[in-house]
Amino acid sequence: MIDCNELEEMIEQWYHLNRIPKPMSDPASIVTYKSMIAFSKRDLLKKIKKFFENVKVEDVIISETHENKHEKHIKILSNL
Repeated sequence: MIDCNELEEMIEQWYHLNRIPKPMSDPASIVTYKSMIAFSKRDLLKKIKKFFENVKVEDVIISETHENKHEKHIKILSNL
């Protein structure tokens, strides 16, 4: 599990945009929809890249979970 509020917010914004139902009637709406989905993916990747460029090793904390020793809990302390 990765615990990082900034990263979580980025993914949530992308997720909500991609949950918008695809239009079925108007061809122009379908093209606009596809463009919006493609743009949202590019935007998410840019934000994630910028986020990880600013993360330092000192900002990452990795620990084992109490329930399962094979699962790790990762906490990223970062300011964008």
